[in-house]
Amino acid sequence: MIAAALGIFKAAPFWVWAIVVAMAWGGVQRVNATHQATKRAAAEQAAAVHAVAATEQAKARQREAALSEATRKAADAYRSDLARRSAAAAAVRADRDRLLDAVAAAPGACPSGAGASAPSGADGAAALRLVVRECAAAVQALAETADNNAARLKGLQDYVRAIQP
Repeated sequence: MIAAALGIFKAAPFWVWAIVVAMAWGGVQRVNATHQATKRAAAEQAAAVHAVAATEQAKARQREAALSEATRKAADAYRSDLARRSAAAAAVRADRDRLLDAVAAAPGACPSGAGASAPSGADGAAALRLVVRECAAAVQALAETADNNAARLKGLQDYVRAIQP
């Protein structure tokens, strides 16, 4: 078998074998160049994709930071509004306490009405004090509920405004 291969090798002139080897070498080089070009194109495409992704991530971080800042400002405004409302409520409670103290310090007996049959010395001021206390408590509860609802509504509205683009 080797003798047959050597016979074929001897049958062709040397320059034919040199051309065959040169063409084979050129083919290998062409395949390598094509492979390198494909790898280079893939690397360039990957770099472009990474650059776009990095840009989008930076934009997303900026949007997130802006949203976080707006949310923080809304929360701070809510807390300061809540503190202001709490101070106003404390002032109103102090006024209510002064009113109740004034009612409690009022003279004990009220004069009897015009249609009374006999002076009984009944204390009509006690009923008046009770009514004033109940009214003050009801107004206070209503005011606290209204203030809480208004503060929550304002806080939610500020938050929604803050998170909208």
